[in-house]
Amino acid sequence: MSGPQHVKFLYEDEYLVVAKKLAKISVHRSEMCRDRRTLLTMVRNKLGGQYVYAVHRLDRPVSGPLLFAKSPEMCRELQKQFNEKTVEKKYIALVRGWLEGKGKVDKQLLKKSNGTIQDCLTRYRGLATAEIDEPLGKFPTVRYGLVELEPVTGRYHQLRRHMRDLAYPIIGDSTDGDSHQNRFFREKFELRRLMLHCFYLSFKHPVSQELIKIYLEPDRDLLRIYEQLGMYEQFKQLEREYEDEI
Repeated sequence: MSGPQHVKFLYEDEYLVVAKKLAKISVHRSEMCRDRRTLLTMVRNKLGGQYVYAVHRLDRPVSGPLLFAKSPEMCRELQKQFNEKTVEKKYIALVRGWLEGKGKVDKQLLKKSNGTIQDCLTRYRGLATAEIDEPLGKFPTVRYGLVELEPVTGRYHQLRRHMRDLAYPIIGDSTDGDSHQNRFFREKFELRRLMLHCFYLSFKHPVSQELIKIYLEPDRDLLRIYEQLGMYEQFKQLEREYEDEI
């Protein structure tokens, strides 16, 4: 059941609101999602029934900050920034394998709704690596990487598909991931979610022209995995980088 107590606001003024989206919560209802409990209805309820407009989206399995406008005009102004690629979004992901250093994936992706080809660009930065002395498949150990991801373009499942194409699938991805790794994490770590979280969002306020910067720490289930893999200190270093900036 939707209720105002179930959603946290990270920023709010008379024009817009940034809400915390949890994993497994859809932004709004669609043909693929018939849930009555969506982030849109939760935000609306918390605002006393005021209608709001989702400026962008996060996939259902992904957690992070979600920007809503309080009027159609404000929504159009904010969406211009997304279309012009002036909005900055940063994600943190756990992937199979050691993805180290900095780089980019510049690979076109097929738009599933109509079959057109779209230009796509993702930047990445390796943050930490881990190795577990347990056999999985033909290898005696398993390796993982903690990675910062920046989608310069915003395409359908872009980060998941680009990491798959780079041969570093995101843990917990049931669509484009590694089913053996996902099963391993369910059994060993009791993890049943996608290891992908949007931790940073910045945009220019259309009215005040102030640069709004939002940092959102990952949920406890993700932090627990970082700690168990020995990646927690590297994550905290990343956190300090962005907290100093805000």
